[in-house]
Amino acid sequence: MFKEGQLLRFDPFIFKNGAKPKPKYFLVLAIQDTSMLLVSLPTSKDHVPASLEHLSGCINDDSACFNAYAFNAGVPVAVNDKGTEFAFPIRTYIYGEQLDTYVTASIEAMAARPDVQVEDKGFLKSDILTDLKACLKNSSRVKRGYKRIL
Repeated sequence: MFKEGQLLRFDPFIFKNGAKPKPKYFLVLAIQDTSMLLVSLPTSKDHVPASLEHLSGCINDDSACFNAYAFNAGVPVAVNDKGTEFAFPIRTYIYGEQLDTYVTASIEAMAARPDVQVEDKGFLKSDILTDLKACLKNSSRVKRGYKRIL
């Protein structure tokens, strides 16, 4: 069901830490041995230090212990199998320290629930996915084990 670079939107997403469910984007960064997904839950929360430029793309400063990848609102980042492009409606971030792994079967079970709606937004454009992975791999904020998966 899942493929690398796939962007989904769960409404609601049921967090494994017990946090209150809410609508969330879900980006598959890598698949490990078909049973584990390395993912990011992109967020609109801006935690970029004021001392760093707010550019789109990779924002990394190892001396400040900060890593993020920013997507500008309205700029197409993904495309589905029908050729329709998707852009985040507001500025959105992926933070290196917030990557996580999920058991594939648990996400499939969540998606199958009748109270959960899942929209497939398509796949990140290949140049964006490549840039995002390089940003994460080159950051001290990303766990070594996750870097190996990427």
